[in-house]
Amino acid sequence: MMTPRRVPGGFTLLEMMVAVAITMLILGMIYGMYAASQESWNIKSTQADLQARGRRASAHMVRELRQTTRTSTQTPSPNLVIPAAPNNTQVTFYLPKYFNSSITNATGAVQWETSNPIQYLYVPAESVLRRMDNSTNETLAIGVSDARFVDQSIDPTLYGNELKITFALQAMTKRQRLMSMNFTSMVKLRN
Repeated sequence: MMTPRRVPGGFTLLEMMVAVAITMLILGMIYGMYAASQESWNIKSTQADLQARGRRASAHMVRELRQTTRTSTQTPSPNLVIPAAPNNTQVTFYLPKYFNSSITNATGAVQWETSNPIQYLYVPAESVLRRMDNSTNETLAIGVSDARFVDQSIDPTLYGNELKITFALQAMTKRQRLMSMNFTSMVKLRN
């Protein structure tokens, strides 16, 4: 009579190495998916931040510039001024003066606050876009890599009462990836 052969218990070294290799492969794939989703999250978060900052700055400038003019005959002139290219990184303008919640005087003419010039200015050394007047110096946007104010004297395709604002914002993701977003607004000035 034959005695049954005894099967050894446990795993062989080769089986353990294969199991560890498969486990490491699966963990590597899971980590790769996690790292990719984390990078995607950081990119989308940075893009959302850039877009929010750009929209906020653009809305502020458009809101004020819609109130300004290029056609006033008042002295001193309240007309919007942009330096010639390539120095068109700033714009100076005036807002209407309010009389009893109206911007017109008794004769119906718009009166301008010429004692308080307002200026939007791109400062490349600080990467900021500023709003300055006689009493305030406010930062509209940080991380600005370029800003231009363009009117008909720079771009003849624009109408006399139009102003184009273009600026670019930049930011770094957590993994030091540079993200950039461009903004352009067309403003129709008051006649």
